[in-house]
Amino acid sequence: MKKAALLAFLAVLPLSFAAAQQSITDVISDAVANYLSPLAGKGTEGERLVILHFKSPTRALNDWAVDRFTEGFKTRTGAIERRDRPAYLNELNGKISVDISDAEAASYGARLGAAAVITGAFAPSGRNWALSIRAVNAASRKTVWSKDYTIAPGETFTSLAAVPEANARTPESRKSGGSGAMALIPAGQFVMGSPVSENGRSSSELEHRVTIAPFYLSATEVTQLEYEQLTGRAPSANRGSGVAERERLPVESVSWFEAVDYCNMLSAREGLLPAYSISGSNVTLNRGAPGYRLPTEAEWEYACRAGTETAYYTGPSIAGGQANYHTGAGAKTRPVGSYAPNPYGLYDMAGNAAEWVWDWYAEYGAERLSNPTGPGRGYRRVVRGGSCLSGALQVRSASRGQEDPSFRSSTIGFRIARSAE
Repeated sequence: MKKAALLAFLAVLPLSFAAAQQSITDVISDAVANYLSPLAGKGTEGERLVILHFKSPTRALNDWAVDRFTEGFKTRTGAIERRDRPAYLNELNGKISVDISDAEAASYGARLGAAAVITGAFAPSGRNWALSIRAVNAASRKTVWSKDYTIAPGETFTSLAAVPEANARTPESRKSGGSGAMALIPAGQFVMGSPVSENGRSSSELEHRVTIAPFYLSATEVTQLEYEQLTGRAPSANRGSGVAERERLPVESVSWFEAVDYCNMLSAREGLLPAYSISGSNVTLNRGAPGYRLPTEAEWEYACRAGTETAYYTGPSIAGGQANYHTGAGAKTRPVGSYAPNPYGLYDMAGNAAEWVWDWYAEYGAERLSNPTGPGRGYRRVVRGGSCLSGALQVRSASRGQEDPSFRSSTIGFRIARSAE
């Protein structure tokens, strides 16, 4: 055996004979080295490739894995980041539960100008997870490399894999007066705002990149019964005629101040340190507190998009059968969960009742941000999501509204959040 070949063989030995159980970090390192090794792999240094898709129990696990593997492969290849892919890759959102074929993987690779496509499938294996990963050549449309791993899941992997179990609770499972079903929103990055080409775009929607830590968000808007039983007040204009209706209709006609009061009352009832310090009209956020709070504007848009990059989480357009927005019929709030949820299991993120968020309203900057909470002062608080009286352009994922924090409207409610770290 020639010296160069022997050295190459020795270099891949530790990788090929790695421990049966590996962390996701070790798996990624092994996959990169093995795919690019002159003996075991078929890849070449610097080639353009795409980490496309992993069959997963959840969309959150797939997105996280795609990003982690992309970071790993970028150290030695021209891996395409998920944020740089065309919007048509949202077609894969509905295929998380299936292992796509070589031909389909190659088709996406060719459309992206990639020489190879990395794809694979996660499956539970006792206390561990199995991962079968392969590389498909975009030109030949055939698998050119593959390898199987056993992953010892860490806390992040486990929580992301369990998202559907948390989100599967329908609005009917909400506890009267309680926190209801809370969806775990995974950590990630996204482009906040909208492109200049987006129909209905406002100049206040300047695109900028944002990093978000994991957090919990209520699957539906706070309902009338939840609000009434906790506060003793019944403010809603479209109030349900009985307990069953009030259990499903969103509370509205509450000010921003009343929304943050509700969060602190709920925290106190559940024995949690409140997220807000309130002195008259001065409200201070303690982001590290475990109590309930309003989502920040960045958290809200990140959760609304749920990994999508189109104008709506439903795609480039939205229809009357997908959300409660103004289509010319009698416009009023409807029971929460009347329409299909977004990919994170959140209902009514477009339309129904518009939603208060934490931030003071201000123009965006272009700089990258990590877990932003908005400016320290202002005149109006941000309202997101549009309402049953909004047109289609006002229920876009990036659309922004603003109101005085003491303002009440029959079309403005809220949903609650909690920090997960």
